[in-house]
Amino acid sequence: LADYGRMGVTLPGELAQHARRLPTMLKITLEAGRQYRPRFYDGTVTLFRAADTGGETEETLLQAWQAAAAHVEAISIRGSHHSMVLDAENARLLAARIEECMRRVDHAVDMV
Repeated sequence: LADYGRMGVTLPGELAQHARRLPTMLKITLEAGRQYRPRFYDGTVTLFRAADTGGETEETLLQAWQAAAAHVEAISIRGSHHSMVLDAENARLLAARIEECMRRVDHAVDMV
């Protein structure tokens, strides 16, 4: 923020507030991750994964999830971890796939 000020760039108030909170948010997130101990889930986990894995194989990616859940359904969304939500077209595809999964769950609940 100081560097932007020296360059004469004024950030919108909301963005400046967000930037000031980043160090605290990062600390809280890291601590939560360090303390979290997941329990095994006996159902199906749907994993929305980026098609561009940066070299990580699907097998490697799924191993961690398979250790945490009885069943893992992987759905590939084009783009990287970030661009699958930041790119408008990729985000629309992701939203459509999430909606399909939610409809499937709603239908299964209705059948019970």
